[in-house]
Amino acid sequence: MVSEPVKIDIREPIIEDYTSYQKSKSIGSDYLKIYTQLSPNNMPIIADGKSKAIGAIQLISYSDNSNKFARPVIANTDTIIDLVSSNKLTMTDTKVTIPKGRSMELVTANIGYNASSIKINVLADYLENSVLELSIQGHKDVSISAEPLLSIVPYSMQFPYLIYFKDSEGIASYATDDINVRIYADGISIRQGGNSLRKGDSIMLMELEAIRKGNISIYLEAIGPNSRYENHNSIDVISFDNSNIALDIYVPETMVVGSKYLASVQLLYKGYPFSADKDVRIIVFSNSNSISIPTNVSIVRGKYFTFFTVEANHKGKVDITLLADGINSISKEINVVEDKLMLKLDSKDSVNRMDIFDVTLTASYANIPLSNLRVKWSSDLAVLTSMYDDMTDANGIARAKFLAYDKGIITVSATIYGYGIERSVSIKVKSTEVDVSSNNNASSNDNNARNNSSGNSNVNNASKEDRSLEDNIFDKLAELPIDAEYLIMLPALAGIVTWFINKKRSKLK
Repeated sequence: MVSEPVKIDIREPIIEDYTSYQKSKSIGSDYLKIYTQLSPNNMPIIADGKSKAIGAIQLISYSDNSNKFARPVIANTDTIIDLVSSNKLTMTDTKVTIPKGRSMELVTANIGYNASSIKINVLADYLENSVLELSIQGHKDVSISAEPLLSIVPYSMQFPYLIYFKDSEGIASYATDDINVRIYADGISIRQGGNSLRKGDSIMLMELEAIRKGNISIYLEAIGPNSRYENHNSIDVISFDNSNIALDIYVPETMVVGSKYLASVQLLYKGYPFSADKDVRIIVFSNSNSISIPTNVSIVRGKYFTFFTVEANHKGKVDITLLADGINSISKEINVVEDKLMLKLDSKDSVNRMDIFDVTLTASYANIPLSNLRVKWSSDLAVLTSMYDDMTDANGIARAKFLAYDKGIITVSATIYGYGIERSVSIKVKSTEVDVSSNNNASSNDNNARNNSSGNSNVNNASKEDRSLEDNIFDKLAELPIDAEYLIMLPALAGIVTWFINKKRSKLK
């Protein structure tokens, strides 16, 4: 990228002992001022606590209040210049020193976490002050929010309390200062969590405990060097008895034979989930072996839910019942339906050793193609090449290419995953040895035909010897114990064989 051209007016500097004058006193017809330029100025710099305003300051002598006769002034002493921001949350104060013998110096200032338009006052002894404006984009009117993640909690239970920052548009923001957080609530104690947020943090989670029943108001106060935030909300703390505690289970009403499902069970109090005050052991049983389920599960202290796996075995209707000591039981009926899943593999019946052959998988359910199923291929006596599908397409089809590296019966398998189903299908392919003798006879017949059509006996003899050489080489290769680990050597082996044959041919000529 290339910048736009910039014009610079070069003028002869002056040296003036300005320290002997007061700010309000002119030096002859001239007066001294600090010229300041900062960027960004109306540029989209984001107030995120990481950006910087960059610019320069310079000592300038003006005549008759006109820039036409402005000249740079050489400092006759180290001159400290302060840049004071009108909003410390948008840009922090900074200072810079122009050393003796210089007229200007670069300056940087840290952008804060709250966007706004601000004024920068440029102050120094003996010199005329100046003011400039900056417009910083980003988060505006940052505020603090806090809320309990549960609206109703049992007495003596711990519950999470979230504290976070947002701007006037509801976008997540940051702490503008190092902030001390205090919580005031009659009936709430802090169990875990700090009491401070560092500048730039956006969220904090605390663990509170309800030690009194009823509706409790929670007041939060966050104070920093340049900011102060307040927030308040409330939570209902209730007492409970076992007669109002119930279990709830989430499991599909219909399952397909062979499918699996991750069911969940949770504790409810008057329809609201709540955390257990101790480990809750739940007995799980069914009235049929159409499904497989664990005999018991547990909801640990401080949690309100747990998971377990349900696996459908065969067709039928079955009831799942959950029992826990002192808690109302729950039952759920599941209808296990027939498996209408169809998987089919297609391939050649037989192949020659070292042949590459195709295998096609077709997946459907009730004659409807199943797309986006994950597919995993495997085989013995053959290796999977790099050309294969790991997902079924819109027609429920996936294809793969295999290389038969040994003779025998090849078993190719495909396993599909998805829709709560995991199923495998396989196919048998016969791998046979290449009939070398028939190839030799065919080669011999070809040579005889060439001999009959040519009167040059030397060429005929060379052709026979050449063909015999190739046949012998391929006979030796056929006897090699080629296995999967030798396949990576095939390109190099083919190159060696080609070189050897060409060398023998050149000698025969």
